[in-house]
Amino acid sequence: MKGVLEGLFEAAKLDGIRYEAAEHPTFRPGKTARIWLGEKVLGWLGELHPLVVEKLDFRHGAAVLAADLDLDLLIRKMKDSRRFSAISSYPPVQEDLAVLVDKGVSAAELQETITKSGGALLANVALFDVYEGSSIPAGQRSLAFHLTYQARDKTLKDKDVAKLRGKIIAQLASRHGAKLRE
Repeated sequence: MKGVLEGLFEAAKLDGIRYEAAEHPTFRPGKTARIWLGEKVLGWLGELHPLVVEKLDFRHGAAVLAADLDLDLLIRKMKDSRRFSAISSYPPVQEDLAVLVDKGVSAAELQETITKSGGALLANVALFDVYEGSSIPAGQRSLAFHLTYQARDKTLKDKDVAKLRGKIIAQLASRHGAKLRE
């Protein structure tokens, strides 16, 4: 249940969530947590108290997990955390980049390096292929990313994108030993 809530809180971009052991009459003693959002109680989570389970007529015998959230507080904080920006009127440039790396290097590490290296002109990075096969050296794999570049104030030229691509490839090589797959 905690994992489900953490996914919700992450998607809502909420900061300052913390959990503390607590008691609540709806939940089983010793299996209950109070959820804090900053200095406010956002809700409760845990295993339902056996009397509540009996009253609700659950018959499967397994533990019943539940969460009780203050949705007004949650929604109020979600609105505060959202940021919107105008859509660029200039066209994006899209390209694919495939690199060979040791199997121990994660896609998330590579994506983080690509994002940091691409700077403000790199609008999006998405992994679209992982390949290990006969054409790939032993102990390595190929990871392919779809990159989208876009400026807010101009149409990007080939030389702009080539410069960023070169910087990204250089960072992938120095940080992860990645080689461009051709």
